[in-house]
Amino acid sequence: MISKKLMMMLLVIPCLIISNAFAQKKEFISSPVYHVDISLNYTGKCSQWGDGASFKQYSAISQFNSIRFVPSLSKEHPCWIGDETGTMSNIQVSGEGRIVSFKICPDYIGPDEYPARVTRGPLPFQPTLQVITVDEGLEYYFQLTGNEPEVLPIVPSVWFKYSDSFRLTNAELEWTTGIGGGPIGSHIFVFHVPLESLGKGERIHTTVPYKGVGATGTWDITFDTK
Repeated sequence: MISKKLMMMLLVIPCLIISNAFAQKKEFISSPVYHVDISLNYTGKCSQWGDGASFKQYSAISQFNSIRFVPSLSKEHPCWIGDETGTMSNIQVSGEGRIVSFKICPDYIGPDEYPARVTRGPLPFQPTLQVITVDEGLEYYFQLTGNEPEVLPIVPSVWFKYSDSFRLTNAELEWTTGIGGGPIGSHIFVFHVPLESLGKGERIHTTVPYKGVGATGTWDITFDTK
């Protein structure tokens, strides 16, 4: 025969399980339609000693328009990126980018400068925005900066990897100095935003420092539903 104390335990435990299940389970359904703008602006030091930047000044903007953040089809990602209707989705989406302004550093032989001459572009480019896992975000962050993040998100967040995705051949910007030159290389960085903010359709704006060889500047990121 079941004791009165055991009967009370059997009645209470299922209630706690059900209560916790409802309290903790928050499914991400879909976000409103977002427009994402990512811009990069930096200045660089031209140097004859091999520690200089490729650009004395560089500015570009990328746009990912009419996208939704939708439920993930994989356990590793908190969400995927879909089209405006949300019927087509993946972990990555392509956007539209353009180089706004730039000044290419010269090459040097001793004190002599060899100025750059643009041979192709600047042309529009197709940047990519990709949802990555937390582990991938931390790994990319360390590869790009050589440091661990100073602050980690304390709320469920989505990690993104951005890349200009410039072409390796017939690049969107090419130049020569007569003794050197080359195509432009892609700028890559990772960042994270709160998942709940995306689900609510909140405007998100953040900046991330940019640091390259001989160059410093700022990434500017905006998620907006307008």
